[in-house]
Amino acid sequence: MSFPTVDGEIYDPVQRYHVTLRPEGENLIVDTRVEPGGGVPTHAHPKSEEHFSVQEGQVGFRVGKRKLVMGPGDEIVVPAGTKHSFRNKGNTEAQFRAELRPGLNAVGFFEETAAMAREGMITRGGLPTSFRALKRGAEILDRYRDVAVVYNPPPFVQRILISLLVRRREAP
Repeated sequence: MSFPTVDGEIYDPVQRYHVTLRPEGENLIVDTRVEPGGGVPTHAHPKSEEHFSVQEGQVGFRVGKRKLVMGPGDEIVVPAGTKHSFRNKGNTEAQFRAELRPGLNAVGFFEETAAMAREGMITRGGLPTSFRALKRGAEILDRYRDVAVVYNPPPFVQRILISLLVRRREAP
């Protein structure tokens, strides 16, 4: 399954964020709007660093063991492989730009995970709501393992589930 460059906005109603994606060379620019209380669970990008620049609102970040709240003009770089998350800490929409360096095939990851959310297949904590959702989530995590690693359930549990649920195609 391949995904074209996204011209419009992707909305995740569970995590309550809107993103507009734009490739820039090998990088991916992610313009993000987060509703009050919205955000993403802990994850890491194994092969990409992520540069965040807050434009509006108050965004709480957890980067490794550090917790900080950032406002307009604040920036932070998250090195590749570092656990991180963000949440809108204010009462109004927050806006920031993130740049994934390199962007790899993150567009598909954003589209597929947001589609699962719109279909009611994941909880606010990122857990699947059914066996069908578990299988689909395992396929997505396997397909985009170079793009993102999530930490709920723990990666070792995910590896077991992926090995049981995902049928990999053999090379010809």
